[in-house]
Amino acid sequence: MTRRRRAAVGALLAACCLGHACGQGLSTVEQATLERVALARARSQMLGLVQRLALRPDMTVGAALARSVAADRHIRAWIRGRSRTGAVRFYSDGTCEVDVSLAAAEFADVLRGALASAGDSPVAESEIRAAAARWPALWTTGSASAAERAETSKPPGWEDVALEGLDVARSAAAADARRALLEEAARLKQTNARRLSEFIESSPAIRDAVLSRFETAAEVKTNFAADQVVEAEARITIPELIRVLTDVHAAEYRAGDIRASDFREMALVAGVSELRASGMATPPEKFRLTPRFREIELDRPAWAETTLRAVGRCQTAEAPAPADRAAAARFDALDALRRQVEGLEVSPGVSVARLLGYRADLKDDVVIFLGGGRVVGGPRTTDEAVEVDVELPLARLWALLRRGMEIIEVDPPTSRPSESKP
Repeated sequence: MTRRRRAAVGALLAACCLGHACGQGLSTVEQATLERVALARARSQMLGLVQRLALRPDMTVGAALARSVAADRHIRAWIRGRSRTGAVRFYSDGTCEVDVSLAAAEFADVLRGALASAGDSPVAESEIRAAAARWPALWTTGSASAAERAETSKPPGWEDVALEGLDVARSAAAADARRALLEEAARLKQTNARRLSEFIESSPAIRDAVLSRFETAAEVKTNFAADQVVEAEARITIPELIRVLTDVHAAEYRAGDIRASDFREMALVAGVSELRASGMATPPEKFRLTPRFREIELDRPAWAETTLRAVGRCQTAEAPAPADRAAAARFDALDALRRQVEGLEVSPGVSVARLLGYRADLKDDVVIFLGGGRVVGGPRTTDEAVEVDVELPLARLWALLRRGMEIIEVDPPTSRPSESKP
């Protein structure tokens, strides 16, 4: 291994160790909470990212999923179950970052299956495959700060939602779970010859009456997940369900051949002792807490909104295993990114390298930041070497460096009134 690659490997190992060390100022519970919130936010961002992907000029993934509740739920649940990519990054200011990545081909396969199982897919499988070939590498980064948790007693991840928003989301999730419970009940066999759906759907009044009684008869438990989704589970025992159906039959059923005694027979043919169903809901946007005034940084460098890119390369003779070659190529790219980062100017005549010379306390955080380089292309083999493409968004770097600079608050510039000519 060359000296340069050896240095790159050392830098990455240092990033992993430092990331853990910077998190040691937090308790184990605090670290776990921040990691959970950061991961949840990365997943939420990933959901928004895939929803905006184009399937064809007139349709996005989100628009296709909007036509099927089942397909939309499947994709949401699948993305909510994604594991983090790479190591967790803890910075010295108590901020935690977690990455989530998704291969375009993998998501295309899941999307095809979800739309096909829902029936009447608005896009053909060939269109999804063609679109996936145009999609970029999918990466998101979620972050969470210890300062957020210190200022609120709300559930983790819900810091920017008003208390009324929490109540609305909880109620909506419980209602969704009860509707799902009604659908589960409708699938039960009332007798060997008919299902319960014949009674529930016999009139809107009966359906509404059963659903209304579920509000007290069904037990609902809710959980505020860190990705700002309220998860609800509703359950009802078969004897309690029979009581509800019997009451509704007596109060609302006017014509037909369904008898109350049929419900008691249902207990024998159902084969279960209770029903369970899940629901979920998110808080409406109007309950999102946003600052009244947005901070404007007059000296924010243009590069803070950009992403650095580098190609890493490893000769196949240097590492026998393909995975080791890809890892070494990534290390090589990270070393190239390090040199690019050091040359960035934070102010006229002051580079990142020069600033770190004055503020050595920021070096560890910058090393941790460099360890977050994303592999967005490859590995590919060319001329007996393995290459990978690595990207590094720079927004976090500026957030780190500005802690080493003196902040001066100034009033916004005001325009002078125009002078009238004589």
